[in-house]
Amino acid sequence: MGLIRSNYFRAEARHHQPILERFACASYSYANVMPDIEFPPPFFILGASRSGTTLLSAILDSHSRIAVYIESHYYPFFRPDLHRYGDLGQLDNLRRFVSDVREVMRTKPGMNPPTTQEFLDALVAPTFEGVFATMLQLYARQKGKLKSGEKTPGHHAYLGEILENFPESPVIFAMRDPRDAVPSMRQAFGTSLKRAISEWNDAFESYQRASGSVHLVRYEEFVGKPPEHSAALCALLGEPYEPEILRFYEKMRQVSHTVAHHHRGILGPIDSTLVGRFRQMPRDDIEWIESGCAAGMEALGYEFAFEKRRAKAITRPGRVNFFLDRLRFYGVSRRRWWRAWTRWRIVLRVRATYLVRKVRMMPFPRATAGTPSVPATGARARQSSRSSPAPSPATSGNRARAGPPRDRAGRTGPSR
Repeated sequence: MGLIRSNYFRAEARHHQPILERFACASYSYANVMPDIEFPPPFFILGASRSGTTLLSAILDSHSRIAVYIESHYYPFFRPDLHRYGDLGQLDNLRRFVSDVREVMRTKPGMNPPTTQEFLDALVAPTFEGVFATMLQLYARQKGKLKSGEKTPGHHAYLGEILENFPESPVIFAMRDPRDAVPSMRQAFGTSLKRAISEWNDAFESYQRASGSVHLVRYEEFVGKPPEHSAALCALLGEPYEPEILRFYEKMRQVSHTVAHHHRGILGPIDSTLVGRFRQMPRDDIEWIESGCAAGMEALGYEFAFEKRRAKAITRPGRVNFFLDRLRFYGVSRRRWWRAWTRWRIVLRVRATYLVRKVRMMPFPRATAGTPSVPATGARARQSSRSSPAPSPATSGNRARAGPPRDRAGRTGPSR
């Protein structure tokens, strides 16, 4: 139970102590890495895509005490279908959920996920958030580090849940000039211009709703003064600053085969020349992005390249456009298709299991008072007439009147 750190998860563990004791078994390899070590609550890196979240993760992961899990997509993968697993306080449901989480972890290059039993032995609490925290802490154990973090830009859509359920966890929110971020999204993911603008606006709105509870990192400011901002992040996480973390690219080059093509920039030093590259774009594209992201640009203090225009409402692309964007993103990458197929397979299995259980729990239909019955004929009618008792006077309605009142011995007497 060495993973129970913060007051929040200590309370969760006390609440679920009976079921946690059922999971306690012999020690396994993961438990032997750093047994009985007090791990602090995890931190999260999220924000707009192509806004430096990968750079921040690589820098912090180079710290001697910090391990950052890259893009688990835990919330978008599992949150929509969580109710279909049932109560995670029941061992069978929890085991199925942990098994599916492990299956997704296996799709990460170089990942050696723990067994299901190892996962259960180290469980913080049998809850959705408890499984997430356990996954990150086990990853930190594997790396021989104390503090765990997770980076998924799209988790900003679940920022409210994260802040509520991880009240002691720092949240780092990355934003970037949309005129640089939007073209980078299109190049890296094959996203349409409208969808890229919509995604940047979604991230800004998430930040705006929780601006007082997160630590904002603007990409342009960070790459302008990396040592200063890296030290600030270390202080936020309660860790001493190590200048060596800015040589993160030396470590990343050792595992370059695990780095996605659109993240190859972290294989070299920080490049501040990437700021302002939008000026090479056609004027129409710049004006389109500025008008589509005008509210966010103004709030974050980004200057307009041309005369400020009225904010333009960008219609969110439909399902067909989303499907086409996904196809362009998967392309011919076997890794992307494998990861997508793993996700689809889990979703189909969970929903099919849920549907079968729901059908089995459906009550057998019974005839109600308003349902017309089929009249019995032949032998059935004769048998029914012999077996049914004669109607009593009290229940025969207008067809017969009740006789005079009788005492307990059955004698008639005057009515009172």
